[in-house]
Amino acid sequence: MPINWEQAYHRLFDIIDADGNKEAPQYFTGSKFINTLKGISYNFPQNYSRYIETRTNQKQSTSRRLYYQEILDNVPEAERVAAYKAIFAELGTFTNDRLTELKRMFGDGGDETIRAVAPADPVMSYNNYQIILQTLRRAILSLEQKPDLYSVMGEEQMRDYLIGLLEHTFQNTTATRESFNRAGRTDILVRHASGNNLFVAECKNWTGQAGMLAAVNQLMGYLTYRDNKAALLLFVDRADITTVLNRIDEAIITHMNYKRSGEVTNRASKSHVFSLPGDPDGEVTIEIMVGHFPQLNP
Repeated sequence: MPINWEQAYHRLFDIIDADGNKEAPQYFTGSKFINTLKGISYNFPQNYSRYIETRTNQKQSTSRRLYYQEILDNVPEAERVAAYKAIFAELGTFTNDRLTELKRMFGDGGDETIRAVAPADPVMSYNNYQIILQTLRRAILSLEQKPDLYSVMGEEQMRDYLIGLLEHTFQNTTATRESFNRAGRTDILVRHASGNNLFVAECKNWTGQAGMLAAVNQLMGYLTYRDNKAALLLFVDRADITTVLNRIDEAIITHMNYKRSGEVTNRASKSHVFSLPGDPDGEVTIEIMVGHFPQLNP
């Protein structure tokens, strides 16, 4: 049964707020809340002081009730479940009727987890593709808001961060890095248990138009005739992101295999249709997705 997350959160906060009694064993300070969750994934704030400083500078509320909920709402569902489980574990032997009722929302005694969605078929349907792209967009947007984290990450660490999130997207799938597929090792490969590839992606730091077109060629080299949906993720460390986005738009249509534009989610995430090398009648959809990380370490 799906969880009513709004109800779950209000029950959780009532418990860990302890009616404002900071001496109560179940009371969670802001630092305790963040320290409990930060080890689950990089989607959670990693430093309490920096998180509060950022919210203050952006004139956002520092009410515990509000920002606890924002933190939980802005992560994938599997990580949200893991967060509730981590809080249950941190509460230790504390119990009351409200906590028992909350745990039941997650299964008998809070020991059951929500299962990831299982693809209906071991192929990359449009819906499955959109789920993966949305997962990546949210992850990149979340990381863009954490300069203290992305400033110490390179291209490989970015890729590993994204793979960790994709692993929780579907049942019966694996998300791996540097996996062999046709002509080389692709950065991100989501594969169904049947052996069929669901998604192929390449991650690159932005080095200019020529580098991007070369990355498209590299990505195409990994695709077989069975792979019809892929993505190129570009990490931009320059401040003038608008200039970069314009240069991407200018260059992508000059690719020798370019056929037409596809869906446009926003300026930083656009779909394009290409013919496969050596197969002009075959088509592959490639999402060009951009993450803006000023002063990103090379």
